[in-house]
Amino acid sequence: MTRAGPLSNSLCSGALSSRLQQGCSWSDRRSYCPTWWVGPRKWKALYLRHWGVPFDALVYVFGRDAMYWYRAEMALGRPAIVGSTVKQPEKLPEHVLADEKHTWALGQEVSVPTTVGGGCLLGAPVTEAAAADALEAAYGEFAQEARALSPTYSPQTVCTDGWEGTQSAWRSLFPTVCIILCFLHSVLKIVKRCGRDRATRTLILARV
Repeated sequence: MTRAGPLSNSLCSGALSSRLQQGCSWSDRRSYCPTWWVGPRKWKALYLRHWGVPFDALVYVFGRDAMYWYRAEMALGRPAIVGSTVKQPEKLPEHVLADEKHTWALGQEVSVPTTVGGGCLLGAPVTEAAAADALEAAYGEFAQEARALSPTYSPQTVCTDGWEGTQSAWRSLFPTVCIILCFLHSVLKIVKRCGRDRATRTLILARV
């Protein structure tokens, strides 16, 4: 039995404890949050969960029952990002961009390897390390979801900032992909290499 998060409502946790004490064999059923289900009223209720408002309070204000709101919360984030945004294999982008956002989660520094392409956000998992193997696993979520639509999918190019771990991860996931150095980062590296030599820097940048 696996759970995506803790049961913070007394009714839900009581039902779970009762089943465990009885030695029952049971499994959770995955639920999906379709677009027609999501409305302003329901989003307001789920927004309150971000601040730790218990399910009992949601029931008091918005109705339904505790298990309804628990399942609504658990449904968030389950659908595949690629499958939900692209949907059709022929619309998978041929050119993508990949970069890591460094941020904090629960007091720990983490990386968010982000993949975008075709005007869509295609992947943003969270990893605790920025090494090649960790990034390969993180970017691998995009590869897995894309290949669920098209088993032979491989982007033609991926634009990165030059970090070796990022490039290594993409070479492993898509051996035929052409890795392109981000133009902005290439300019920044030129400026750094030139140091205080303004004349050389101006000359090189004029030709880039």
